[in-house]
Amino acid sequence: MRFVFVCLAFVLLAGCIDTSKPSDYDVAKGPLFTELGEPRPVRAGTGRIYFYRLLQFEASALDAKILDNDVLVGQLRVGGYLTYDLEPGLHKIHTDTIAVDEPDTLDVKEGWTYYVRIRQEGFWRSVLYSEQMNTEDALYDLQKMRYQGY
Repeated sequence: MRFVFVCLAFVLLAGCIDTSKPSDYDVAKGPLFTELGEPRPVRAGTGRIYFYRLLQFEASALDAKILDNDVLVGQLRVGGYLTYDLEPGLHKIHTDTIAVDEPDTLDVKEGWTYYVRIRQEGFWRSVLYSEQMNTEDALYDLQKMRYQGY
């Protein structure tokens, strides 16, 4: 009987946990986008991608490893962003996690800046999407993001 009572108490207390946002351990910790004077000018002969990941609870325990043509370019936690300068041309952008990955193809032009949001959907089957965003929406989102480049 005591075992049943302990299990019931555990279930009731577990229901009080706030899961509306990720824990501090799971979120990006670098300087804010606005503190670094972003967005910066693009170097000659290259294009630039800003990758970012919104602050959401779903899949917050997963770090999203960002790949360009199967080469690791960085890693994102929720609430983080990174910049990546790359050669013009076609690039397959995707993530490398235990979740299902939906790649995106991007035709990079010299001097252009692109914004790619990494988002998660699904509950039982997590899917990470790389989606290109328009500048206005991306800059609005990035105001709350923290730098994670290396």
